[in-house]
Amino acid sequence: MQDPDASEVGVDALNQLCQIYWRPVYVYIRRWGKADADAKDLTQGFFAAILSKGSLDSIARDKGKLRTFLLLALKRFLANEYERESALKRGGGQKPISIDEEWTDGNSKIELTSPESPDLLYDRQWALTVLERVVIQLKQVYAKDGKEEVFDALRFTISPSGTKSPLADVAVALGISEGAAKVASHRLRQRYRQMLQGAIADTIVSEQDVEEEIRYLMGVFSN
Repeated sequence: MQDPDASEVGVDALNQLCQIYWRPVYVYIRRWGKADADAKDLTQGFFAAILSKGSLDSIARDKGKLRTFLLLALKRFLANEYERESALKRGGGQKPISIDEEWTDGNSKIELTSPESPDLLYDRQWALTVLERVVIQLKQVYAKDGKEEVFDALRFTISPSGTKSPLADVAVALGISEGAAKVASHRLRQRYRQMLQGAIADTIVSEQDVEEEIRYLMGVFSN
């Protein structure tokens, strides 16, 4: 018999993960050929269907990855969208997740005729979501320690892309020695790596797959 408390934890975990990773689903639906408003409706409907099951158990059957699980479930959902449309439009009258209207407005120019496949766009947005979340959380940690200025000065060292600056210049800006800047940079990258591993682990059943998932997402992001 399933522990009611464990079941409640599973529901809460699934709800939180769905709230975090709605952007890849929305992007996939947009690339699939849907207008912005329809994509939002279908995103809500999809997560309403996922959350109604209230369990993370199915993830283990899809290679243990939330990313893969959601994409396969989304493809099945869209394949049957015409049958589901009346019942699940706008999440069946409910909105199980909060869609950031400002974000969708800013990304409304997603090309419906993009040469990149919906699957690739989905994975890339997934990678972006993971990385953005980790950076935000890490900045909060540094801010709590009174080191937000250090984080901002060295943020480029954990960015997969972007302008790089010599550590000597960073040292001058922070009023510390170049050696101290190197130590601070190493600590930042180390903490970033640890938090990234934690974020990935939240979406994967087997911890053995964490490093593989990190390599894949970094590759997708850099392409």
